[in-house]
Order: sequence, then structure tokens, then C-alpha cells
Amino acid sequence: MTSQATFPSDPASRAADALLVKQYVIHSLVIDTLKRDMSHLTQAPLKMTHLYLAALEQAEEQAALSSSKLRRECRRRNIHIHEQERQPHGIRVHYSCKGYEHSFYMLRGLLRSEVTHLMRHFLNLDNSEK
Repeated sequence: MTSQATFPSDPASRAADALLVKQYVIHSLVIDTLKRDMSHLTQAPLKMTHLYLAALEQAEEQAALSSSKLRRECRRRNIHIHEQERQPHGIRVHYSCKGYEHSFYMLRGLLRSEVTHLMRHFLNLDNSEK
């Protein structure tokens, strides 16, 4: 038997699983951010608050739909996210896949960039502008 047979999956599959978990975590951060911003907007003394809230609600619905698709794919691949631990400089994610425990850490700067990019997508803003 070769050494490859002792591993549950090939490295490309493990990388794809980690990417799926990362996308799911980023989606959850986008949803949290949108909810927080909507809460703050309701308190803001703006003339057209309802328009801004409608745009954010639509973006949240799209993000939630996309997140549920990612979650279904995680279940299909037997990936279980056990913990998303927010720390001062980022997030540590613990998950299991095919019986093996994994974790990774995403730094705050990377998270901000990824969340901003995804929020721009859900808000239908041009991603080429910064």
C-alpha cells in the first residue's frame, strides 16, 4: 500500500475544503456587519433612512442565501465548523472534515479586505473602485 492511501483525501481536496470554510466564515462576518450597520442606521438622523435600509436588507438577503448554499456544501462534504473564535488580531476557526480536525487563523487585515470585497458584491458596487 502506498503512503497516499493513508490520507483521507488529496491535498487539493483539503485546500478546497479549507477555502469553503473560509468563504462561509467571511459570509457570516458580512451578515453580522450588515445587521450591525442596519441597527446603527435606524438611530441615525437621516432623511432617507428607509432607502439605505432597503439596500442593506437586500444585500443581507443575498448574503444569507449565498451563506446557506455554502453551508449545504459543507454538509455535503461532511465538514463541521466547531468554533469561530474572535481574537484581538483576527479569527481562529476550528473545523473537522472527514474525521480530521483542522484550524486556521485569518488576520484582521485579510478579513477586512475580504468582507469589503464581498459586501461590495452584494451591494452591487463596482469592485474596481477602492
